Amino acid sequence: MAKKIIACDLGTGGNKASLYDGEGNCISSIFVPYETGYPRAGWHEQRPLDWWNAVVQSTRRLLETNPDETGNIDTIAFAGHSLGAVPLGARGETLTDHSYASGSGVYNLVGWRYSGDLFEAAGMGEGESVRKPPECGGKRG
Repeated sequence: MAKKIIACDLGTGGNKASLYDGEGNCISSIFVPYETGYPRAGWHEQRPLDWWNAVVQSTRRLLETNPDETGNIDTIAFAGHSLGAVPLGARGETLTDHSYASGSGVYNLVGWRYSGDLFEAAGMGEGESVRKPPECGGKRG
């Protein structure tokens, strides 16, 4: 049987795991949301453990929905935000468990959401073409 690809897209609101055939056709897709906090204008906070849990849950559900494909996965790909880092402790634990607003000294990851109008105002991105990946049918969830 032809090999398949699982692609995980860690977005601002959750992880979308999609199953593709070797020709790039989307077979199935599962979306698992995670919580996002907004402590200040233009910022968002998330817990790295929530990202991991969403990847695990969405991938499991994807394979449960497509049981005949579990032995045919050839590649797993990940896409996510850039300019982020997950600090780890000496035992490999994440050092980002509490809200930035809590003042506990251990924080969620703070991100800055993409704002196309800021790039346009700066004259960046004009005339550029961005190729979007093939859409995977069905609703999120």
